[in-house]
Amino acid sequence: MSFTPPPGAPPAAAPIPSRRQDDQGTFDLKTDVYLTWTESLRNWLAGFVSWIGDFITEVTAVQGQVSSAAATAVIAADKALASAHFKGVWSALSGPLIAPASVSHDGVIWLLNADVPDVTAVVPGVSSVWTSSLADAVLQTKTLGNVDLNIAITSGFYSFGTPTNGPAGVADSQLIVSRGGDTATQIIVDKATGAVFVRGASDLTSAPAWSAWRRVAMHNEVVVP
Repeated sequence: MSFTPPPGAPPAAAPIPSRRQDDQGTFDLKTDVYLTWTESLRNWLAGFVSWIGDFITEVTAVQGQVSSAAATAVIAADKALASAHFKGVWSALSGPLIAPASVSHDGVIWLLNADVPDVTAVVPGVSSVWTSSLADAVLQTKTLGNVDLNIAITSGFYSFGTPTNGPAGVADSQLIVSRGGDTATQIIVDKATGAVFVRGASDLTSAPAWSAWRRVAMHNEVVVP
């Protein structure tokens, strides 16, 4: 993408008239020249301000393209890693499994974060040793059923039935999970009311601790398009 060049340099400064040093004729002549120069400088400044707006728009567009390309590259690398270490369907495996490794389970590709002595004891989507691939986490919505939401710690989009450890009275709704290392955030949108609930977790790999659910304060009026 090319950028719009800035406007040319402003005109050179005109001599400033002086009542103390200039005779009347010189003063009048300098005043006319100075006022003309002032108008041209004002016009240049207006053009420069307009160019700054255009430049910010162009830079923002490039940043969006770079971010999109970077995200695509990360997902491609994630897919390549999963393919290179694919071990098959999780339910068909047994015994120890050494990381890096990937398996297929419930329509999602899962990446193993640590060596396990018995792969059957760590269920993808339940145990924290598995992380769903970026492509699956972004593109798929997984149905959890009547689940304990404390085990929904893999980043992604989910739907659930009647949950345990969810906001009181909220069921058959949507859940968004964002995890980073040992912490995670859960966001629920109640399909019946549109209310939004959030909570966070820490120490997921040692002693998971969840905060209380908090309802996000929102305006009650319906927005008319």
